[in-house]
Amino acid sequence: MLFAAFLVLTLIIVGPAFAEIEIGISATIDPAVANDPNAVLEPIPGFHLAYQWWGIFYATWDSMVLPPDRVNELSGYLRPGFLNMFDAGIRIRLGPIIGFVTAGMNNIYVYRQAELTDFNPEFGANLRAGAGLKFGSAGVNLSVTSLFASFERLARTLQSLAGTPAEQNAAIETLTSGLIPAVGVTLYF
Repeated sequence: MLFAAFLVLTLIIVGPAFAEIEIGISATIDPAVANDPNAVLEPIPGFHLAYQWWGIFYATWDSMVLPPDRVNELSGYLRPGFLNMFDAGIRIRLGPIIGFVTAGMNNIYVYRQAELTDFNPEFGANLRAGAGLKFGSAGVNLSVTSLFASFERLARTLQSLAGTPAEQNAAIETLTSGLIPAVGVTLYF
């Protein structure tokens, strides 16, 4: 949280010269539930804050509420929580069409984690890609996120894309098996 506060203050001080600030909300469907035809699909809410400068560079902070079963998969604790993702990448705009690709780190907050004496929240890594439409000072977008336990795991997966066909297939499976889709509504300043 301290990093996020520092990032926001820095962006405010730098000013809007050749820059754009985004604030938005998102809804995500848990991929494990989305593949179950008998499941009730409940959207998971999220928050989005981003800064784009010089028309291409892009830094984001996205946070989403996680249900207890998803937190259990990531941390081993059956409690609700938040997933925070801090990313950097590029965002390109062609008329009303926006596309972006980012990579960064993620961290999970488990509800009442101070009570968990053996819980050590480590930073993981993530890749995100998305596209959207901008209408004046508002827009909508779709994105997908792939989570990794560490930067080392992310690097190994990306290196495997240039390996043997079996390694390539395993890397593609790793990248796509846990994709988290999201729909967002964004305001641009």
